[in-house]
Amino acid sequence: MEHYDGLLRLAGDFSPPIKVDIDLTDDQELRIATPDLEIGEWPLSSLAIKALDDGFHVMSEGEELVITTSDDAGFAVAVGIRNAPVNLRKQISALMRSDPGVHAESDLSPGG
Repeated sequence: MEHYDGLLRLAGDFSPPIKVDIDLTDDQELRIATPDLEIGEWPLSSLAIKALDDGFHVMSEGEELVITTSDDAGFAVAVGIRNAPVNLRKQISALMRSDPGVHAESDLSPGG
């Protein structure tokens, strides 16, 4: 299981984000929770996740969540992000250079 500390908000909502725990369970499910409340758990195959300048946009069940993590590059690689803003692509490339075992099959081209 991979774990990240993160911030969560709804897309279009400009109130302060909430602190959350983000877990990828065996690379099959995404779980987002606070210490007091489970916000959701979804199979990765049921989600559309896009990396944009303001964070990862996670679309599910008609909702669009925006999350940022303690390790955006690691999260992007773990969920199979194929297209990302330039700064994140640079972070992912640096991560992959420093650890060649990190999902070397990832395609970081702008067109994905």
